[in-house]
Amino acid sequence: MPNVTQGLRAAGPFGHPPIVAGYVSRSRPVPRSFDDPLWVVVPSHSVERAYGPCAWPAIHGNTIPTQGTPVWLGFDTDGFPIVLSWTGTHS
Repeated sequence: MPNVTQGLRAAGPFGHPPIVAGYVSRSRPVPRSFDDPLWVVVPSHSVERAYGPCAWPAIHGNTIPTQGTPVWLGFDTDGFPIVLSWTGTHS
């Protein structure tokens, strides 16, 4: 069976994979409302540089992500990061 991961990585804008795992930055402020941006660290890229500010979905009712919350980050065709999903409990 072919390794599709290599093909996906090659297809991403500017050499980025189209979707990567990361977490909400522990050194940047977390959002206080759904209109606030989110900063994401992608350990496979760098633990010192956060991507952002990123738009993020309000997918868990009133729950807002906290520092260290796992996220899935995608990149648009211009290479801008977009939070696709994040771990949280619905409230």
